[in-house]
Amino acid sequence: MKINGFIQKYDIGGNKSQINKSTICSKLHEKPEKKGALMTSNGYYNMQQCRLSFASSKALYNTTILKQDRFKGCLLGGAIGDAFGAKIEWFSIDRIKNRYGATGLRYIPKTQGIYRVTDDTQMTLFTCEGLLNSYRHKGRTDVEPDYNLLYSSYKNWYDTQTKSRKEIQEKTLLMKNPALYVKRGPGNTCMKSLKMGIPGSMEHPINDSMGNGGVMKTSPIGLMYNKNPKLAFEVGAKTSALTHGHPNAYLPAGFLSSLIADLVNEVPLEDAINNSIKILKSYEGYESTLDCIEKAIEYSKSNMDDVAAIESIGYGGRGDEALGIALYSVLKYPNDFKKALTAAVNHSGDSDSTGAIAGNIIGASIGVNAIPSNWVEKVEHSDLLAIMSLGLEILEEETDNSCTDDEFSSLEERTENDILIPVE
Repeated sequence: MKINGFIQKYDIGGNKSQINKSTICSKLHEKPEKKGALMTSNGYYNMQQCRLSFASSKALYNTTILKQDRFKGCLLGGAIGDAFGAKIEWFSIDRIKNRYGATGLRYIPKTQGIYRVTDDTQMTLFTCEGLLNSYRHKGRTDVEPDYNLLYSSYKNWYDTQTKSRKEIQEKTLLMKNPALYVKRGPGNTCMKSLKMGIPGSMEHPINDSMGNGGVMKTSPIGLMYNKNPKLAFEVGAKTSALTHGHPNAYLPAGFLSSLIADLVNEVPLEDAINNSIKILKSYEGYESTLDCIEKAIEYSKSNMDDVAAIESIGYGGRGDEALGIALYSVLKYPNDFKKALTAAVNHSGDSDSTGAIAGNIIGASIGVNAIPSNWVEKVEHSDLLAIMSLGLEILEEETDNSCTDDEFSSLEERTENDILIPVE
């Protein structure tokens, strides 16, 4: 389904949601005063002006980590990690220290007042939209999605990187957002494989790429399939294989997806890792991914310097290495979002992707409330991430109440101009 129809159907912010409309506006923004900022003619909030603040749940929930907070923490944490590492991607550690001081980068550089993300977050958003679109057709979260629809969503992302908005006739929710047409270092493998227009699979790989582009976009799969980590692993791996053909790319994606599934259900981090390792070993070609995971576990318990430990795992350009670096950082600092991400980005490798994956993991583990509020408020696309996280969380609770295509078409027609998504 298109997410605007999904929002209308499930009345996000209404009676079925844990945060209602009046709570959003009164608690977060003391009722917006701008014209059109409250109810539309159909009774739904204009989300362009009544913005969803992640940080607000601190006041509402105190120290309780609700499931929706873990969902938000996962997506938002990934975006923050992405933005944190973006400015130092593939800088040598010496260059980082020369520019930012002996302790490396300790803050997120701003661009025009916001924390800008890269293609990692862009593609994560398109993964969300592809999953939700697949749910519209299948109406279930206990079976695999329609991978053609996921691939179509990635093709939509590809179009935003290669065409202007005027050239694209049929626009999805995300494709209507001008900010997503900005190129933010799109990965070569993703661009080349999507240009071919032929989806790959584990059985019939489209290439032999080990790149981290196979894993950095798959965390939403763990959210959607959180009731079944084994299914989450399978879906994560198969989704990655649409663009990346090597086990060192698609098995880390499966691992991340199953790990996230456990974490949002309050499984302790180390137990969740062990559970995902068991699933990983059932797949062919798991050895290199397991080696990076085991190094992460071992080094996190040692007194090694963070940079030395991380660069002993790798530099993050490969999927298995990126996963290992992220796991090391979160295992080393399991309850400190800022320290975990600082470790994850300060090395001589692919800092934005390792930061993004680490942010996904620790965000799902300790929730959005544990993320510094000033980071939360400034990250790019925060509203889109809010909508996607709420949609995925409600979707998995409402699987048995899906509606027909005709009902969705009617809903989408009525809400086309009512649900507005902010442009950063």
